[in-house]
Amino acid sequence: MSRSCTREGDETGRLAIAPADVKAVDPAATVAIAANVAVAVAVVDAVAIAVANALALALALAENYVG
Repeated sequence: MSRSCTREGDETGRLAIAPADVKAVDPAATVAIAANVAVAVAVVDAVAIAVANALALALALAENYVG
């Protein structure tokens, strides 16, 4: 005889979720995640600007050296 991992007599094999099992979204956690994403975007932006500036400097130095 096989055991079923279902609740409330669900014969499809899917777990029946009661409304009490659903957790509310924490607003503070949402704000913290948004802040972390904003910081990550700012860091990536700063790195991209630094790389672009380094490439521009290298190009300017190469032009002065060659020309």
